[in-house]
Amino acid sequence: MPKILLSLLLLLPLGPVFAQTPADTSLVDQWYREGKELYYDGKYREAETRFRQLLELCVKAYGERHEQVYKVRERLGKTLYH
Repeated sequence: MPKILLSLLLLLPLGPVFAQTPADTSLVDQWYREGKELYYDGKYREAETRFRQLLELCVKAYGERHEQVYKVRERLGKTLYH
């Protein structure tokens, strides 16, 4: 039993790192805004790249069936078929 407790205590410092890395909502919001700005400026290739990166980040952070993933996929589709 003490070994399990010790193992859990060793993992505690990593918790915030994993929580912030892919799921950082400010980064998601920032990349989404940047992608939209690029799209509205007519820079479709750059917008596509930004939305693909964002989609990858969101899937890692939230999983395939999260609302944010659907939102980014929809925006990526609009960018591809402008």
